[in-house]
Amino acid sequence: MMGGSKRVKSLFEPLIYFIQSVPPILYMALAMIWFGLDGQATVFIICIAGTPVMAVNIKEGFENIDVKLMEMGKVFKFSPMEMIVEIIMPSLKAYFKSGLIIVVGLGWKLVVMGEVLSSGTGLGAQITDARMNLETNKVFAWGIIIIMLCFLSQKIIALILDFKPLRRKNYDFEN
Repeated sequence: MMGGSKRVKSLFEPLIYFIQSVPPILYMALAMIWFGLDGQATVFIICIAGTPVMAVNIKEGFENIDVKLMEMGKVFKFSPMEMIVEIIMPSLKAYFKSGLIIVVGLGWKLVVMGEVLSSGTGLGAQITDARMNLETNKVFAWGIIIIMLCFLSQKIIALILDFKPLRRKNYDFEN
């Protein structure tokens, strides 16, 4: 909505940037108070930290849709659904992809941080145990595992979003 309306953008953009500027550790502390020491706090953190990233990326995507493509869609009398499917969505894809990859990377960091601070289970808890026992090698090993999982999940998302459908609707622009 921010990308399509200057009024909506002027209302919500400051809020998005404000939310984005709050340190995640502050959100974690609040989430632990509000939701306790289980997974709900981590889900809250990922949502509150990831939403501004996605909002800014998608807004930028809307602002950078090629005006000539939109005009072409109007000239060829695309329905609103065709405009969305054939022009808007492909134009937003790269912005959505980059935002999602950033959010996934951020999510891994925040999940581990949340587990280190609040959980007795998970990767963060393993790091905490290794830290408490002064097992530097285990801290590094868990770090490498987390990095590999993050990298793998980001690559899977990139592959999924780069998937090309076998057939697309074929428009006959000559008639």
